[in-house]
Amino acid sequence: MDEQELLAAVASLVRPSGQELVCSQSGHPPGHVCLTASGAINLSTLLKEFSGSYGQLRNLAMGGYVDPTVTERTGLPLLAPFAGELVEMRGWESGSRWIGCGAVRAGDGEQLVVLVAERAAPSPDAPPEGASWVDSLLRATGWDARDAAQPWAEIEAELGTELPCEYKQLCQAFGVGWFSQVVTVLCSDETRVADLLRMWRGLLEDDDPSDGPFAPYPIHVPGTTGGLIPWGTGAEEMFFWHVTDGAVNAWPVLAKAKDSEYWHRYEMTATEFLYRTLTDPGFRPSTVADAVPEPFFEPA
Repeated sequence: MDEQELLAAVASLVRPSGQELVCSQSGHPPGHVCLTASGAINLSTLLKEFSGSYGQLRNLAMGGYVDPTVTERTGLPLLAPFAGELVEMRGWESGSRWIGCGAVRAGDGEQLVVLVAERAAPSPDAPPEGASWVDSLLRATGWDARDAAQPWAEIEAELGTELPCEYKQLCQAFGVGWFSQVVTVLCSDETRVADLLRMWRGLLEDDDPSDGPFAPYPIHVPGTTGGLIPWGTGAEEMFFWHVTDGAVNAWPVLAKAKDSEYWHRYEMTATEFLYRTLTDPGFRPSTVADAVPEPFFEPA
């Protein structure tokens, strides 16, 4: 495969589909797929491409030295197929899959390797049947649900699209405020501190899709797909929906640190993303659970 074919194959394997990962290479364990890469592909170029698409990498092996602290949770499935052959390995998380890129010993030289491996589903578990992520957030923070009226018809008319149902339930249950003193969800806000439309208008006015701070994504323009709508902020991050042609309630979340060029993509709702950010120490890089083990909510 050339570089573009390789990137497309990885994107297909990490996309949620239920596809079982079975490697065709003799002696390799189940739970992963090794991809054949052209010898003309440069390792450093691939590392940059994967980091641009899948965010911060993990250093699992460098200069023939394998990190002995690596576990199933931090990337071990990417190391298992290669035993003592590894020279380099970097890893990225993407939902229920790991992406690995590195080099192994081959004869008197080295060979580029790219693989996709199964990743244990992130904890905590989904809410019980009949409950929602908003219910989970209410339980986790000990907050009594409000009925904070929101002018959804007006908001959605200006955006030119409906918004996810659970997000609207979240705004109505909590109103405007801070989760664990770090994360703010953008709703309709009379104080204008965390107002969704005000934030979106400002980003749209300053947007340069070719070279702006959110490239390669444009800020959402009413009547189009492919753009970004902001829904929340963290200490140094901004959280967006990626407006796709699919169902509104299945829009993925894109997160970006304010001083980084890299994006993190999550195939989950904004409410699930918020819950995991507040409660799961392993939900990196966005988790705040290490700093604030008991999540709470403070109204504005």
